[in-house]
Amino acid sequence: MQSLDKALKCFSFPDSMIEAFKLGINSQPFPNPKVGAVVTDKYFKIKSKGYHKGPGFPHAEIDALKNVEINPDDILFVTLEPCFHSDTSPSCASEIIKYGIKNIYYGGIDQDIRTNGKSIQKLNDNKVKTILVEGVNELLNPHYINQKINKKKVTYIGKLAVSSDNFIYSEKNRYISNKESLVITHILRANINSILIGKNTFIIDNPLLDTRFLENLDVNLNPLKFVLWGNDKNILNFIKEDFIFLTNFSIEGYKNIVNIGNLTFKNINDYFKEIDNFSVLIEGGNKIHEYFLKNNSYDNFYLFKSSNELGDGLKITREIDLLNVEKYSNKEIQLIDNTLNIYTRY
Repeated sequence: MQSLDKALKCFSFPDSMIEAFKLGINSQPFPNPKVGAVVTDKYFKIKSKGYHKGPGFPHAEIDALKNVEINPDDILFVTLEPCFHSDTSPSCASEIIKYGIKNIYYGGIDQDIRTNGKSIQKLNDNKVKTILVEGVNELLNPHYINQKINKKKVTYIGKLAVSSDNFIYSEKNRYISNKESLVITHILRANINSILIGKNTFIIDNPLLDTRFLENLDVNLNPLKFVLWGNDKNILNFIKEDFIFLTNFSIEGYKNIVNIGNLTFKNINDYFKEIDNFSVLIEGGNKIHEYFLKNNSYDNFYLFKSSNELGDGLKITREIDLLNVEKYSNKEIQLIDNTLNIYTRY
């Protein structure tokens, strides 16, 4: 997974945390979060690895710790705060203390009300040094906060690439972004439930919307693919079996043409809730992003900006400027010769 390593290094994650991240992304533990863990010696040489396989299986930390002899100066890297509670499984915080680990890097606070920082406090009280690596769990489990705090709220994430001269499409160039930006897009796809694009993007780009840039995965992480089609009944000239088309009409014999009535945000959102489509990555052009921005829908937005110019084509909408208002924080990451701005709703 060399391309994945290179892309994740742009986030300034430690190498051992990158290994834990790769274990997490290569898993399907739903409804539990993806979590990976590695144990290293004091020189950061990996001694063991673990990940959470799903309900009823050991959590990632225990999976990594159970088959290795722990020395006092060993280090645990885990992508999410160890759990505090013991109602459904042994408390990972308590187990870590028993194993004698004294140094932990963790990739985010577990927002589950049963934990939510309690494990970090308990570990610190027992003289375990803890270091937060920001952004790991947010990238690995982008829907996690809504899943744990705002039950049944669909997580919407926007993604758009723009050239240095503010074009988002040109007939001369299919790809605007560099390899690192493309790999991060595929990471986003691998960690969400579905992708939604607009009709024009579907027809013009003929996109695959898969995770092909993430090599050597053991599981299929390709998301569901939806097209916000509308009322154009000329659909049979374009239909593909691996896409689901959201429309305001039905055609007998085509189960992937779904009539949700008027294509209001409420109807779209209600449909996604009904089918347990809990996280949606919005890819596409100006119109679909304008639609979701005006409905105040995005929890996160990933805006990739290339250092290259396109010279002509379709320019970015001014609606994207809504991301710079006070309701979003902005984290900027340099991706070699691209820049990524991650906007997160407060």
